[in-house]
Amino acid sequence: MAHGQMLFQWQATGYHIAMMFSAEGRMLGITHESAHFYDAPSGCLGVVAILIVVIILIFICAAMTGGVLTRQRSKAERAQSLRGRAQVGTPADTMV
Repeated sequence: MAHGQMLFQWQATGYHIAMMFSAEGRMLGITHESAHFYDAPSGCLGVVAILIVVIILIFICAAMTGGVLTRQRSKAERAQSLRGRAQVGTPADTMV
């Protein structure tokens, strides 16, 4: 540096120190600079919001498909229902 002065620097992630010395070795000044790193938020609120959206989507899909949450009829119940309809009569049987 000019006039025989010396500049020593130390750097690390997020931190920088600079020290200036005269030609005789006397410290003339020191400066420092640091970056302010912050931890990411814990995300608890984000998880709750995503959970609420998923629950709402499940209920919307259930309403659109006729109720996923309702009990499914067994094959025997469906067959019995079809036999009951066949016994009632069809429009072809009632035509003259």
